Amino acid sequence: MENSYFFKQLSNNWEDKKWFNAIKGYANDNCIQTYVVDRPLGVSKFDYAYDRAVVLLIPGHKIVFLNFGDPTSDELDDYIEDFIEELTYRSLRFEYNSILGATRKWRRNYTEIKNLSEIDLDNIGEFLRGVKFEETEGQRKSDLIISLIINSINSIEQVGLETPENLLDKVRQKIVLFDGDQTRFIFEKVNKNRITIQGLAGTGKTELLLHKLKELYTNGEENKIAFTCHSKTLNSSLKNRIPKFFDFMKVEEQIEWNKRLWVFPSWGSEANKTTGLYSYICNTYSIPFYRFSRNGSSFKNVCRQAVKDLKALGSIPPCFNYILIDESQDFPDEFFELCELVVENAVFIAGDIFQNITDNDLKEVHPDYLLNRCYRTDPKTLMFAHAVGMGLFERPAIRWLNDEEWEACGYKFESKTVGNNEEYNLTREPVRRFEDAEVYEVAATKIVKIANMDFRSDVMNIIKEIKTNHNTVKPDDIAIVFLNQEDVNYTYIDSLAVRISNEFGWATNIAYQQKEIVKDHVFVSNRYNIKGLEFPFLICIANMSMTKSTTFRNTLYMTLTRSFITSYLVVNEHNSPEIINIETGLDAILKTNTLKVFKPKANEIMTSEEPIILQDRKYKSQNEIITEIFDDLKIPQGKRDSLKQIVGVVLHDSNDEERIRKIIESNKGLL
Repeated sequence: MENSYFFKQLSNNWEDKKWFNAIKGYANDNCIQTYVVDRPLGVSKFDYAYDRAVVLLIPGHKIVFLNFGDPTSDELDDYIEDFIEELTYRSLRFEYNSILGATRKWRRNYTEIKNLSEIDLDNIGEFLRGVKFEETEGQRKSDLIISLIINSINSIEQVGLETPENLLDKVRQKIVLFDGDQTRFIFEKVNKNRITIQGLAGTGKTELLLHKLKELYTNGEENKIAFTCHSKTLNSSLKNRIPKFFDFMKVEEQIEWNKRLWVFPSWGSEANKTTGLYSYICNTYSIPFYRFSRNGSSFKNVCRQAVKDLKALGSIPPCFNYILIDESQDFPDEFFELCELVVENAVFIAGDIFQNITDNDLKEVHPDYLLNRCYRTDPKTLMFAHAVGMGLFERPAIRWLNDEEWEACGYKFESKTVGNNEEYNLTREPVRRFEDAEVYEVAATKIVKIANMDFRSDVMNIIKEIKTNHNTVKPDDIAIVFLNQEDVNYTYIDSLAVRISNEFGWATNIAYQQKEIVKDHVFVSNRYNIKGLEFPFLICIANMSMTKSTTFRNTLYMTLTRSFITSYLVVNEHNSPEIINIETGLDAILKTNTLKVFKPKANEIMTSEEPIILQDRKYKSQNEIITEIFDDLKIPQGKRDSLKQIVGVVLHDSNDEERIRKIIESNKGLL
């Protein structure tokens, strides 16, 4: 599998050439994102027949046309002119010209033509230093041009017309460039029926699927594509998001819903084949459709039966050219097999690494594309969140990963014996988005200890600190999330909202009431409403205790990783006896960029039937899940209280939606 720092898309195979390996080695050795291409990625206006030149792209550097042929060749001139014309077209199309200016200016200042014979390949670093921009504006415009070439299009409104001058604006307006793994997934052609992509939360899997969808939709006028996921909520979001994404990417073709593009959940209803992929398949091939409630059928069982029914038909024509699946961790393998039977070209499957991190049920991670660099969160915050989520600074610990699993999660490590213990030093590769934080010496994570349950004054002090250190901060840059669900916290929040209004003149958005983001409001929530969100500053409150229940630790992990500047963990020190060890661990991370922990012995790891999930998911209370199922099944109000009591007795504190649904299904007729 290629390194995520290096990407190539070339018509010729140059991999045995010294120049190619010199550039690739420099990129990987220095952790510098590097691209070598011979044409702009994506749909192109030109053929680019000249095969004696490539284009070298490194963020913050000039765009280098690297020529291997005759420097006086007319073909070389035509190649470069076509390339520049393509970029000019894209710059105007995506309004980059408002920042880059006229083509003649950025071409003169931001591109360079070099003959290979002029470069000392044994000291390629010296050459690259000569084409590097030192000032922020030059780096920014270089990144914008690269984003046009690799089709990693940024919103000019988000990037901003002016060069940012402070840390908050620099990170917020950072130009996003796909890394090597992300770019390969979008543009690489793989001859396989099933193509899998797995990644940590925050690695942009859904965004990549949207880019893949756009490429598939626009590169084949006859392509029929299905996009499916497990969650009805995500499905609804995708249906709204795809047209906006296509508009943003300036896709000229109209979306032909339910003719060329289908977006639906996985199951659906028998009466309407466009309500779900399984329903569509059953209807198209006239095979039996099984409802969820019939004989307690699980989705795994109905997919297995559908596979048997389709195979019994013999050779069948495909009904889709491509199928894209999000949330793959929520599906059984039988569903993927079913999809492969009805698709002509490929099934693209995206999901989380380690959906279930348990002692005995870990799946091997061997996807076609592995995304383990998180772009939402500073690597130091992610290291701390992993450590606290798995209880690595405490004894007993909650979970330990083996060496292969650490690597799959994006860690490099060294281990050594210290006395009777094995010490692990775990590190993560740097991420471009957060490189300015090092210069400004802003802590990625802070622990704030409070003496009792009342967190209001401490939260006010944190907000004052944020306002003092970041003078362009806005109310909606800050999120406050409390993890303990005791009633007193809701009282505290009501009071805190008043104090924020009185002292700062800011309104608050009580998200567990509003259920949405409100502009220019401080975001305040319990733990159930933060999926998919990110903020510059996150204040995470554990004012009762930091229990070792896996539900709490999963929530703690997910909450801490919502920030892209600083996460504050507010902890009641009297109810958290191991906070000193946790502070020591965090201090080491911040000072050394290293997670230093002793590997727990077998008798120092908790056993639990509930898995540590450590992934981005929407946490719902049991009551919320029950209510959604009641509404879905149209359970009369008169039966709901009794059914809720039954679920509470049988599945105390469980949030397993499928098990809850089965209990309700099996008991609704008895009342």
